[in-house]
Amino acid sequence: MKLQGKLLSLLVASALTGCGDSYGPLETPIAEPQPQPISLSGKVADGYLSGANICLDINVNKICDAGEPSATSSAGGAFNIENLTQSAIDSFPLLAEIIKGQTIDEDNPNVALTKSYTLSAPAGFTFVSPLTTMIQNEIEKGTEALQAAVIVQEQLGTTFDLNIDYIEAKHDDTSSDENQADFEKLHQVAQVAARVIADNREKFADNIANEDISIKELNTLIMDGVFAALDEISVQVEMINADIGSFDPDAIATDINERFIIGPLPDTQAPVISLVGPTTINLTVGDAYREQGANVTDNLDTELVAAVSGTINTDIVGTYTLTYKTQDAAGNSATATRTIKVVAVEPAVEVFYLFHSQHDDSAYVQYWGDVWTSGTVYSEYTEDSIYPKALEIPSGSNWGNVGAIAWGNEEVNAIDISAYTHVKFKVKTDTFTTVSVVVISPNAPDYEVGYIINDGLILEDGWVEIEASLPDFSDMTWFGLKFDGQSSGTTLLADVHFVTQEILITGPTEAAPFPPQLSDQEALVLYSDSLKQDKYISVWNSNWWNAPIYSEGDVDGDHYAKYEITALGIEGGAVGLEFGIENGVVDASEKTTMNFDMYVETGITQIQLKLVSENGDSLYKTLNPPTGEWISHEAVFAELEVLSGTLDPSTLKLAGFIAFGEAGSSFYVDNIYFSGESIFSDLVVTVKDNNDNPITGAIVTVGGASVTTDANGLATLNLQEGEHAVKVSVDGMALTQQMQSNIGGDTSLTVVMEELYPAPLVAAPLPEIANANAFVLYSDALAVDKNISYWEDNWWNAPLFSAVQIAGNNTAKFQITPGGVAGGVTGIQYGIQGGSLDLSDKTGMRFNMYATNGVSQAVFQVVSASGPGVSTMLPVTTGQWISVDLVFDDLVGNTFDPANLSQLGLQLWGTTRDSVYLDNIYFY
Repeated sequence: MKLQGKLLSLLVASALTGCGDSYGPLETPIAEPQPQPISLSGKVADGYLSGANICLDINVNKICDAGEPSATSSAGGAFNIENLTQSAIDSFPLLAEIIKGQTIDEDNPNVALTKSYTLSAPAGFTFVSPLTTMIQNEIEKGTEALQAAVIVQEQLGTTFDLNIDYIEAKHDDTSSDENQADFEKLHQVAQVAARVIADNREKFADNIANEDISIKELNTLIMDGVFAALDEISVQVEMINADIGSFDPDAIATDINERFIIGPLPDTQAPVISLVGPTTINLTVGDAYREQGANVTDNLDTELVAAVSGTINTDIVGTYTLTYKTQDAAGNSATATRTIKVVAVEPAVEVFYLFHSQHDDSAYVQYWGDVWTSGTVYSEYTEDSIYPKALEIPSGSNWGNVGAIAWGNEEVNAIDISAYTHVKFKVKTDTFTTVSVVVISPNAPDYEVGYIINDGLILEDGWVEIEASLPDFSDMTWFGLKFDGQSSGTTLLADVHFVTQEILITGPTEAAPFPPQLSDQEALVLYSDSLKQDKYISVWNSNWWNAPIYSEGDVDGDHYAKYEITALGIEGGAVGLEFGIENGVVDASEKTTMNFDMYVETGITQIQLKLVSENGDSLYKTLNPPTGEWISHEAVFAELEVLSGTLDPSTLKLAGFIAFGEAGSSFYVDNIYFSGESIFSDLVVTVKDNNDNPITGAIVTVGGASVTTDANGLATLNLQEGEHAVKVSVDGMALTQQMQSNIGGDTSLTVVMEELYPAPLVAAPLPEIANANAFVLYSDALAVDKNISYWEDNWWNAPLFSAVQIAGNNTAKFQITPGGVAGGVTGIQYGIQGGSLDLSDKTGMRFNMYATNGVSQAVFQVVSASGPGVSTMLPVTTGQWISVDLVFDDLVGNTFDPANLSQLGLQLWGTTRDSVYLDNIYFY
């Protein structure tokens, strides 16, 4: 049966609106009044739908995004979208989001729908239904608007304008009975179509969640299926009406879903190539290369293979690349590469002799038998009948019970020890109980591992052989041994040599798992082969205290970090990972959790993670961790044990692993990242002076965020919920810090600032010394011999440095910070960049100092390579310039060496209203 009627001019007008460019000469526009906002009223239905979200779908992504004009439909499916322009109405389609548990279809009053789906309508329409959704689907596939409407009409067998409210029209008493029946049929077809749309949207909900397909792509797939079934839907509706049967849209939809299967989903997922064997293979010239192949997996296709291209010539030194390619039936392709490195054959070097009874030294060492600054005085020992070439090493005078000896070269003569895996040496002692092996490289953190002497191999006549691991240094500058015990003692040392041994590989046989639901956009990644790295870990093995031995490894190309507990680290050896020092702190304020995967060997009883920020640090513990399997750990910021201050996720810089357990047991770490979505709320800070006046221009800082107060003294920071250290600074006032929580929502804080104690009004007095007799670091009055390169090395809660002028004279100012009122200390560097200074021909150091009223104590440290010389000023003369003389011979410190000076340490006690000013710094 064909339905009668005519197409309204509105559809034609809307079709023409989107039809390309207008033509004619361009004219200079004349200023005209801006068009007033208008509203768009309409209805949404299969039956009238109330509680649906209606919007202009400006980006045509089938989602009502934030910022797109929208409204919620009310009774009768009515909606009204305000603040629009006619241009927007004519340009963008309407979208209706039917929301499970909220939207009500008035064909079944007072019952919320149980499935979510979307409907749409072309630009210019005011009625949204499953029928208009089919028109919009054709338009999005490239059909002109007018032709799209005709195509859907023909499939329905009608010429009625589908922008008409068919529910209202079927009740129009002015229409013929035939037309009312025809509009009833449109209503019924729309009801069935809506159920088919909703059923299939639910069917593929998981595919949307897993990002296999976008909502827009799925909508097109479903609407194509509904359109293909439209004729059958019409036939079944007509048959029921002709037989005067009971219309059941759910039954028809079920039949349509079974007979007109929608799908399959378009395949947009590329295959995955997994290389068999390592991704990098090292060969020597003449070795045979054996291709191990690759496995290919795909979400749909099976029996895919990877084609290999590339050439290898193992007779020629070089780096070669093999490329593996594959493609699935949908045309999605994938590639992988394997690197083959062919190197020249080198003679095997099995032993390097540093000091041995039966072999000459393998290389010249410039500093043979150095004792660093330990104060040890060793001697040759020739009375032993077994090892004629031995050293007798007693405790030194500077490091407590420790006796030390070392071998070293300047960097230009550094020794490549990367071919050696262990050092062996023989020890005979009745007093020392431990020995630490120290290896130094100019380009890596110092390596230090401790061993218990009695755990070594017992030899004859009281001798013990120690075997210790070596780092993979290609530029070793120093190798040293430090012997220690409960009291001062002596040891004999013999046969120090490096060896290469096969290392037994233990640990995981499978790569660490990785949460499949986590995307690169959702994680801030420090280390992972599975996700894109956002910030790298620059130091993996900072030795905080008896650190476990660090090394690298991989399982099928998936890399991990390995840490082995040392004999001296069984009660909590700690290793630091630096990721926010070298290149700036890590801002993880938008995250809630630090994640890492860990594999633990038997023998480890506890692992701790210490997370360090600029304002405090916190601890995560796992007791009796599961062994022999990868475990994913979640260190939730809000649940960590506070160690000091307040953990500030916006200024993270270090993480430390602290392991307890048996020596030789190892743990493995992979996939280190931050995740979770933080809840943010506003913290409103009001800054006032002592007279309750608002302060404009105060700098309010929380972690990495800073805001300047407005004319009302207000600063608003949007912060992750938690405990925050709020710092406020104002020129001429004391630095202030207060703790504030914004857990639970927006909060406010008032900070009252105090003025600084007065600065000096006159410049420091002129030095009473000739330039020829002074080595000058800082002065306007004297010629500077070497500049101070860095004024604010933060040793501990350092006072804040600034360069100021006092009566036109350049002066260094140090303002006490809130955390440093009880001895905050800064290092003033002059002998680090460009090398230390030899000032052994001078008597002491002198400078002018002005301390404000509340400064109660000052400690000065003249720092040398072997240790500092210390001078304490208690009490401090305040309110006037004084001359401070640090006579070398009067400084406290047995190891102080004027021939190797590098820094001046300045430590202050006082209040946050206090500052100290320095000028005319020189040696005399």
